[in-house]
Amino acid sequence: MSDKPIAILVVEDDPLESGWIESGLAGPRDPGADGRALRVVRAGSLAGAAERLASGGIDAVLMDLHLSDGTGLASVSWVREGAPDVPIVVVTSCEDEAVAVEALRHGADDFLVKSDVGVRRLARLLRWTIERIRWERKARAGEASLRGIVKNSPDGMVVADASGVVRFVNPAGEALLGQPARRIVGTCFDWPLVVGEPVELDIDHGSGRRFAEMRVVRTTWAGEPAYLASLRDVTAKRAPEDQACRWRKREAVGGLAGGIAHDFNNLVTAIKGYADLALQSLAADHPARRDVEAIARTGRRAAELARRLLALARREPTAAKAHDLGDALGEPSFGPAERGQAGEAVVE
Repeated sequence: MSDKPIAILVVEDDPLESGWIESGLAGPRDPGADGRALRVVRAGSLAGAAERLASGGIDAVLMDLHLSDGTGLASVSWVREGAPDVPIVVVTSCEDEAVAVEALRHGADDFLVKSDVGVRRLARLLRWTIERIRWERKARAGEASLRGIVKNSPDGMVVADASGVVRFVNPAGEALLGQPARRIVGTCFDWPLVVGEPVELDIDHGSGRRFAEMRVVRTTWAGEPAYLASLRDVTAKRAPEDQACRWRKREAVGGLAGGIAHDFNNLVTAIKGYADLALQSLAADHPARRDVEAIARTGRRAAELARRLLALARREPTAAKAHDLGDALGEPSFGPAERGQAGEAVVE
C-alpha cells in the first residue's frame, strides 16, 4: 500500500466550519480502513474547488451545500461534472433525509450530518466512506465489463437470478434458443441451473433440433446473486455422431435381416425343390399339377425376396428395372390351392 496521504478537498466558505472539519480529519489513523494520513486541501468556493480539481491529485471531495457562489444541490452536480471519478461526500447540518436523497441523485456518493458524525468520528467515517465508494465503483466497473463480455460473446449467455428467472440473454443465446430476448427474459429457464460439470441440452429450435453444451457459474447481476449459463452450440459436432448412430442402427437391422433372410432362403429352397420334383412326376393333365405350379411360382418369388433381404444385409447395390404392370397383374398372385389356404379374410 502507498504511504502517500489521502488528499481531501474541503469545499467550505465558512472558516469556522472549515476549521471544525480540518480538526476532525487530523485525528488518529484508523487501522481498520486505509491507514494513510489525510491531507486537507481547502477551497472556499466552487470556483476554487474547480481550480483544485483541475490541477489533479484529489482523492475525495468533502463539501457543504451552502456556498456563497453555489446553488444548493446544483453545486453537487457542478462538482461531479468536474470530477466524474472522485468520491464526493456532502457534509451539512441539515438533517432532512429528503435533502440527502436529492444530493445523491445530483451526484454525491454519500451524505453526512454534522450532528450525527461528531468531530472525533469524522476522519474514521470519511475513511470508511471513501473505501466503500471505491469498492462499489470497482464492483460496478466489473459488472459493466461482465455485461460487455456476456453481450458480445460468440457463445450463448443466459443470466438468471437465484430463483431461475432469466434476467438477460445475449444475441448468440437468442439465436441458439430460437427466441427473441423479450420472450425469454422474465420466464423460468427451461433447464436446471447446476454449477459444476457441463450438461448437454437438446433444444427444440424452430428450424430443427439444436444441441448445446451448458456450463453454469455463480456471479452477481445488478448487485444480486445470479447464475451465468454459457451455452456452446455443438450441433455441428453432434451431426457426425448422429450419422454414426444411424449407421450402427442400419448395420444392426441389416444383420437381423440377413439372419432372417438366410433361414428363410433355406426353407424356400426346400419348398422349390420339392415342388420341382413333384412337377417332374405329374402328368400335364394331372388335377394337382396346377396347384404345384402355383407353389413353384410362389417359391421363386419368395427366393427373390430372400435375395433382396440378403442384398440389404450385405449393402449390395440394387438396380431398378422397368416392369409391365399389365404382365405383372395378368398373372394371378394366388392359385386355387393358395386361395383356399389363405382364407376369406385375405381374399377380401
